[in-house]
Amino acid sequence: MLPRMIDVARAKLPGGNVGQYQIGRGMSGLVLAAFGISAENFVEIVRDAGSDKDVAAALGRRVAVARRAVGARLCRVTVADVPADLK
Repeated sequence: MLPRMIDVARAKLPGGNVGQYQIGRGMSGLVLAAFGISAENFVEIVRDAGSDKDVAAALGRRVAVARRAVGARLCRVTVADVPADLK
């Protein structure tokens, strides 16, 4: 999920073409909530990162709880878990 989110975030940057894709809704909204950041913050992280690995490292530094806990939570998430306000 994260690589696709990074691609969409890059498309939201100047010169990109995001088309009908969005970030911060649906599954990406759940991922961002797990990291405790907004879609706008995520796009800024992507903008400032030199690579996908840099994005992952930046997210890892922002996680308030153990990375394993976030990973375990995200492994269990399904589309059915998306709250109505993020659909």
